Amino acid sequence: MSLLLENAANSIRLGLEDFDTDEDDRLLSAARNLHAGLLLLYKEKLRRLSPTGSDEVLLKQNIEPIFDSAGNLTFVGKGRKTVDTQKIKERFKSLEISADWKSLDEVTKIRNEIEHYFTTAGKDAVREIISKSFILFRDFTRGELSEDPRDLLGEDAWLSMTDISEVYEQERKECEDAIENYEWTASELQDAALNTSCLECGSSLIEPINDPKRPDVRCRSCGKIQIFEEFAEHAMAEGIDHHSHIKDGGDSIVVICPNCSQETYHYELGMCVSCEESVDHDCDRCGSTIPPEELDYDSLCGYCRHMMSKDD
Repeated sequence: MSLLLENAANSIRLGLEDFDTDEDDRLLSAARNLHAGLLLLYKEKLRRLSPTGSDEVLLKQNIEPIFDSAGNLTFVGKGRKTVDTQKIKERFKSLEISADWKSLDEVTKIRNEIEHYFTTAGKDAVREIISKSFILFRDFTRGELSEDPRDLLGEDAWLSMTDISEVYEQERKECEDAIENYEWTASELQDAALNTSCLECGSSLIEPINDPKRPDVRCRSCGKIQIFEEFAEHAMAEGIDHHSHIKDGGDSIVVICPNCSQETYHYELGMCVSCEESVDHDCDRCGSTIPPEELDYDSLCGYCRHMMSKDD
């Protein structure tokens, strides 16, 4: 076993050991170790594909062109710095290596939020990382490294990871079913709720309670309850992929509602998912479509509103 692969397995084992404690700093350490173990696993694939004598070129952040002893142009790794996550993604894509980047990005997001934003490092947030890491580790070691994941981790760690993953997935399924069984004010809010986590501890084990259309939301992990209006704004911010939409040339999906002043007006839906009010999207003065950020009850675009104010 290579040192890199051994370090990957050790990082995941350390993460599981950290998880078994009830100390907040150890839970953060668990998140970091699990994430690091997955990246080391991906780096091992690049190490294996690097040509002999190239100083593990695919693994290195910097690559240098040189002429070999026969005068042929070749490339070698330069320095000790290895590839970061973005470089791994780029090299996997060009080499047609299969990896579940969506799940890894979710693990990264939870780790970052535990580190920087959550009031408490929720145990269920780390349980979610373990569950996702379990699938990523299992599938990549078998599919791309042709290794037995149970042998790499050892029997005890493998069984622990399996048990934690199964318990989490069962609870997550119950929460998803509850969200889908509620009516909500709009299907867009329901969809966003399925991708939203607790503001307090980062757990995805959240469930609606009381009113079937405008429910408050409770976290199974830490017990925090968000009232409907607060949760709707939180879900519209976290549960929608705003970045990809805007990157692809689209307008903002969610803006501040002219009626309730919450950032819960879904532009494409044409309605606020919190107060359920709508405003005109076409300017009464010039007939043009009003951009999301210029919506108001006066039914004017920004330019016409400016011109009307000058007339006054």
